[in-house]
Amino acid sequence: MSARVEKLAREQAAIYPNLWDDVEFERFVTLEEMPAVLEECAHDLGATTVVFGVDGSISTTSGPIGGFEIAVLDACSLSYPPDYQKLQIQTDAQLDYSYNYATTFLVPCIRAAGYTIGQTVTREEYGAAALELQLWSPYSSINFASDRRWSNYPFNSLELALGLEQLHERCPPYAAGTVRPY
Repeated sequence: MSARVEKLAREQAAIYPNLWDDVEFERFVTLEEMPAVLEECAHDLGATTVVFGVDGSISTTSGPIGGFEIAVLDACSLSYPPDYQKLQIQTDAQLDYSYNYATTFLVPCIRAAGYTIGQTVTREEYGAAALELQLWSPYSSINFASDRRWSNYPFNSLELALGLEQLHERCPPYAAGTVRPY
């Protein structure tokens, strides 16, 4: 365990001692399975209102996320960390495939669903961002606060999470057979 992780565990254990008694590494998880695995882990540790969206969002069915939920998420993230070997784009062909999916399928799909996409990026900008592990996504260009369907909901609301999940079902954020590239 790194010094940072040990410090975090000590701090959280001082506040929630019973939570950290049994925290240990279980296995690496892919980003596809991460929402379900972390949600199950959170529920097992007593945070039964935590909801994970397929886009990586986290909310609760009972209001704002509190200190206990954050401690549970920390514990679950240590037990089930992402498999970073599968997260990065390794070749130019993978980068081209990911960029083409985002620009030729995902952007039109999201627009057809009635959302406005902000500025798109060029292939060169996309590639440069990939080197920093910060790939552009059309989803990051949607301004939900100005969208009349969502402007009355707080950013971490269950309604927004469910709306995003429905949009993700219609317009999957990642091409079939690929993993989230960052």
